Amino acid sequence: MSLKRLPPSMRKKQRYIVCKIESEKIFDIGDIVGCLWKNMLEFLGEKGVSEADPWIMKDLFYRDKKIFGIKTGKNSVEDIRTCLALITDINDEKVCIHVKGVSGTLKAARNKFVD
Repeated sequence: MSLKRLPPSMRKKQRYIVCKIESEKIFDIGDIVGCLWKNMLEFLGEKGVSEADPWIMKDLFYRDKKIFGIKTGKNSVEDIRTCLALITDINDEKVCIHVKGVSGTLKAARNKFVD
């Protein structure tokens, strides 16, 4: 007996937040993930982070362009945007993170917001 998949109408709605890092240094995905998790846990707490269900997408990470993407639930977009705005440094390097846009699909996020 195998598990049945949920129909699309019952699945949790996802959003993709595409961000650009303004800094002099180029960061690896591990640096960004560590800083983002630390900030989210400080701002939202463990319960808030589990409800937001954020995921840094390797498919939306462009190291040379300093662009990365986060997948989150539809109701948590503003919480994640606030956490991104509160990030001022990554590994003691001053940064500014700008949200380029929010999309409902991965394909649209790539087409609209990745140069």
